[in-house]
Amino acid sequence: MKKTSEIDTLEITGLSNVEIDLFENQGYLIFPNFLSAKYCARITRDIDQLIEQRTGGYADRNSDANGTARIISFPDLGALTSYPPMVAKIRSLMGADGFAFHHQHANRHEEGTTASNWHHDYEQFPQTDREQLMVHCFYYPTGLNGEIGDLLILPRSHQSVMLRNAFSNKFYTEDLPGSLTLDDLPSGSVVIVHSALLHARRAKSGSADRPRYFTDVSYCQVGPQKWPAYGFPLPKIWLHQQVCDRALEAGHGRNQEFDFIYDTSIFYDTDTATEEQRVDMERMLKRRKGYPGVRERIKPST
Repeated sequence: MKKTSEIDTLEITGLSNVEIDLFENQGYLIFPNFLSAKYCARITRDIDQLIEQRTGGYADRNSDANGTARIISFPDLGALTSYPPMVAKIRSLMGADGFAFHHQHANRHEEGTTASNWHHDYEQFPQTDREQLMVHCFYYPTGLNGEIGDLLILPRSHQSVMLRNAFSNKFYTEDLPGSLTLDDLPSGSVVIVHSALLHARRAKSGSADRPRYFTDVSYCQVGPQKWPAYGFPLPKIWLHQQVCDRALEAGHGRNQEFDFIYDTSIFYDTDTATEEQRVDMERMLKRRKGYPGVRERIKPST
């Protein structure tokens, strides 16, 4: 007798027209209790194992050894990249299967974790437009309860074109006109944001016995322009390909139904970038030298 899987029992639906319009206008959607309690338990277990395996901690979250290439190999954590209920919603935003996976981050925020200042995560060299869609799915397997760190978002900010860290060392994690603080979400909730939406993590006093578990998955829309490949601080197509190969080896393609998610043909790196893109990459590296760690820098006391 075939064993019924969790996926078989879920109602897999796309987004309504109202939800799509809301996302396009506001830049985000919230789905409480999106993941089951059992799945959340497996994800937190994977994140615990990830933290044990990492060397260098949060500062090296995008490194070759500690980043997406390691995360995606975990059976349940990595499988979120092709989680059918989410794929259905991303299809609604992107248009059929016209998108591909970019990266996955994961972390366990402990008591005393520092803030992540206002920023956006839209991948583009240089930042010139928002013609193609990139989205981030913020998963909170243990929810948000006002401890460790709140999620801050600035609705409609995805409609403006700016540098990723334009607000980081100006407003830190202060409330902005129209900004929202999300600090009361149940376990298994997910927030889908346009990747150009300004957001932040505000540090809180914390709870030693309840860390903040978090993972995000991002996708890029197919279009006339290619996207920077995954990699830090510069895109690395070889690393992006390695990530996608590991995803398929781990079975995240789900019997080839979602193999298209791990197609790397819409991405570029420094070797295949245009001259304009390379010039902007060099400019970005110079900015980083002048403001190291600006996104995670704590606001100086006054």
